[in-house]
Amino acid sequence: RVETETDLDAQEEPTEGNGSRQSEQGDGYNGEGEDRGDVFDGIPEAPPPSESNSGPRNIDFGQGSGMIVNKEGYILTNAHVVDGSNRIYITLTDGRRFRAELQGSDDIVDIAVLKIVPESDQTNEIVSNLPVAQLGDSDQLEVGQFVTAIGCPGGLDNTCTIGIISGLKRCPNTVGIPDKMGVLDYIQTDAAINQGNSGGPLVDVESGNIVGINTCIRANMEGTSFAIPTNKILAIVDDLAIGVTPTHGYLGVDMT
Repeated sequence: RVETETDLDAQEEPTEGNGSRQSEQGDGYNGEGEDRGDVFDGIPEAPPPSESNSGPRNIDFGQGSGMIVNKEGYILTNAHVVDGSNRIYITLTDGRRFRAELQGSDDIVDIAVLKIVPESDQTNEIVSNLPVAQLGDSDQLEVGQFVTAIGCPGGLDNTCTIGIISGLKRCPNTVGIPDKMGVLDYIQTDAAINQGNSGGPLVDVESGNIVGINTCIRANMEGTSFAIPTNKILAIVDDLAIGVTPTHGYLGVDMT
């Protein structure tokens, strides 16, 4: 589980609402009344704000999912899960909780790399033996293949939903997110994805390998979710881990 805290008092235009930072897609329609993709992060647990000498702090609490990808404590999640956050915390399935720092993010692909930063009172034993995810080859996926989506929707930790690969190579315009410049194609699945699933793994049931990162749903449609393929993530993760933002070339021409 990836938890974030954002100090709204430090922002010129604080976000209104209950803290579940809904994206700019709004009600799921674009200006022409067509369906749009719905990208979201999690529903916060909403702990009470702490008191200080200057009065209560105005903090936005967010939540999403993620996965550890190596023994050094690097974590993959969606960029929109941690966007604008001041503090990031990671809670593992065994209850261990760590602070994490953002190493790099790519808003176009919607991927962020975090790194666990042990606190001064945490021993090496506590931060060792991290559960590391195995990334598979998303190019080998086939329509009809069974997959499971893992995450913590609505704060329900370790939730799994199962489904199949419903489609492959769904372009951003088809998904309803036209601002991605066509730099990636999405995996479509009918495995249920809800607020809090963002950044969590889409797992091939047969091999147990991760084949995508759950990212969004198709607004106003049931059983239509989308994930970023692992092969696209692997192409940029090394740059993000050292704080380099990848550049994406594209041809500014629409062909019909």
